Amino acid sequence: EAIYRTIVNRAYYAVYLSCSDFLRKNFGIDVYSEAKKHEISVHAMLPQIISKKLNKHYLQDWINDLRYSRRNSDYDL
Repeated sequence: EAIYRTIVNRAYYAVYLSCSDFLRKNFGIDVYSEAKKHEISVHAMLPQIISKKLNKHYLQDWINDLRYSRRNSDYDL
């Protein structure tokens, strides 16, 4: 069971970091700064930016699903 929890955790952070880097390099968007401006977590901000800037609602849903799976695998023992 521990290996699956680790896999989910690593998958989420790989997607999070890749998307954050893509937004910064291609659009000049810093997810951390945007989250701070809107007073929400960076993890909640990322899918919102993806949806608004890229108009990729399916990607927003997928990142949110992965985020919730990561949270559940980390905290729901």
